[in-house]
Order: sequence, then C-alpha cells, then structure tokens
Amino acid sequence: MTTTRSQGCPVLRHLRTEVLGDTEDNPRFGKAFESIQLTKIDDFLFLGQSEFARCVVNDAGDTLTPLELKKLETIAKWYVTNPTSDGFTRFLELTSAKLSQYAVECLMPTNEPIADTRVALPLADQHSPTDIIRDFQKGIKRDITHYNEFKEDKKWTSWNRHLNSVARTHGVDKVLDPSYVPETPADIALFSEHQKFMYSVFEQKLKTAKSLKYVRRHRTNFDAQTLYHELLVTYEIGVTQEINIDSIERDIHNFRLTDTWSGTLESFFTRFEHKILDLEEVSKEEVSDKEKRKWLDNAIRGHSDLQGAITTSRVVQQTLSGKALTYDQ
Repeated sequence: MTTTRSQGCPVLRHLRTEVLGDTEDNPRFGKAFESIQLTKIDDFLFLGQSEFARCVVNDAGDTLTPLELKKLETIAKWYVTNPTSDGFTRFLELTSAKLSQYAVECLMPTNEPIADTRVALPLADQHSPTDIIRDFQKGIKRDITHYNEFKEDKKWTSWNRHLNSVARTHGVDKVLDPSYVPETPADIALFSEHQKFMYSVFEQKLKTAKSLKYVRRHRTNFDAQTLYHELLVTYEIGVTQEINIDSIERDIHNFRLTDTWSGTLESFFTRFEHKILDLEEVSKEEVSDKEKRKWLDNAIRGHSDLQGAITTSRVVQQTLSGKALTYDQ
C-alpha cells in the first residue's frame, strides 16, 4: 500500500477518498498534495489553480488534469459560499455526489430556456465580445479612487462592506462572487475586463501584509476573483477571523464615554452601535441583549450625568412594569 503524508489529516483524507476518488492503488491526489507539502486542511484553502497545477501525481512526473484542477477549485468554492460555525470539519459532510450536485445547481446557469425556436438575429445585429468590452469601457465612470485603502486587518469588515457596495455601483460585483462562472464568449470577454479593473483596485488599495501577498501571487494572471476568494478565506475563516473578533471585542471594552467626550451623545451611541454590528457581522452570531447592556453600562460609566439618568430610568421601568430595561430602550 502506498502511504502519503496527507493521510495524517482525516479531513484531507476524506476529500481524497470520498470526494476525489483516490484509492490505495492509485492515490493521485495524495501524491499531488505530498508534492507541494500540503499536509493540513488549514492550508488547503490558501492554494489556487496555479499551485495545484504544479502538483505531481506519479513518478513519471504527470500533473493533475484540467478536470481534477476544476474539482479542487469547486471544493473550495463550496466551502466558502456555505459558511457555518463548524469550521473545517464541515468538509466531512461533502461527498462526490454532493460536489456534483453543487456544481450543477450553483455553478451552472439555470435560467436558460430548454429550447429556443426563435429565428436568430443577423450577426450584424448581435453584440460581439468587442462591442461588449467597448460598452463597458465607455459606460459608468469607474474610478479606483472611489475605493478605500485596506490598511489594518481589524478593519476588514467595514472595508469589505464598502468594497462590495462600490463594486456593485460600478457593475463589477460578479468578480466578488466566488461561484460566478461566465458562459458565453461575450460574458467571458466582459468578465475579463472586470477582472483587470478589480485587480487594479486590489493592487492599489490593499496595504496589509497578509493581503499584499495575494496581489503578488496574481500579478501575472490578474485573477481578481480568486484573489478575493483568498481574502475571504484569510479574513473570514479560522484563526484570522478569531483574531478579528477578539480585536473588535477589545475595542468595545475600551470604548468609553467620559465627561471630556467632545462629540454629541448621539454620535457616541452611533459609533457604539456600529461596533456591535461589526462584531455580529464578523462572528456571524447575534450579540445577546444582556451582553449589549453590560458593554453599554461599561462604556458610559465615566459619564456621571448620563449614568445617573439611565439608573433612574431603570428604577422607573422596573417599578411600573416589573421588567428591566432592554438594550434598545
């Protein structure tokens, strides 16, 4: 029996044998993973087509086929587009049949008619890929300066929200959809232009050490879709996500309203509410009313007038209704 180092990771072993079809006699993906020293599932999502294309599957030096490369890409997209709190163990739910079903339902177009008996328009009346590209370039003004710089890892949530908003306005948001696959020649040509534009955005706006490595990785292929997919994996899954959650919670704990606060009370509460929303967005969990009230009490403890007013309101609420004030109240 051939032994590969990826057999030491039960999740990688499951992907190889139950999803990709490795057998004891022909462990193609086991050999491939070993050739690039992939031994942990944690590292799987950081690799793209360019890395897997270098994998060697046997002693003859053969590499993975285009179909095998596409399966690896689809596995990563399946994981990223269906986030849960189960972490990498969710890969154990995936089977070869489920992967095929996902590819059909999510990666293939479903809105095309089964048959079209209409007379085709003359070629001169159809939009060619060249026309599509020209229309894109002459259309909505797309200015890279509209996008914010990403300078701090802890600001990922707000930066990503802004990125998606502006990209949608510019009509290039399909680049930020890991499951989108253009089908027609015109769609492929247009998407290529979208990719180039968004790569320029990333090249100029990504400033953190973690994000810059992905810019360099794709400096020759301008694959902004895969670059963004890698950013999602880095900042919304695993250790980095936990670090971001800890950073936001620490920021909430340290946020204080004192008698020296120079802004309005409304601006303070707005900023506090945004920090709560950022935490919920990153953790994908709703913060309980009890936890919000505890953090808010901590935040306003240094402002004697406001603290006194809230204490009075609580006493009145408890006396009249027998219930404590909620966070929203």
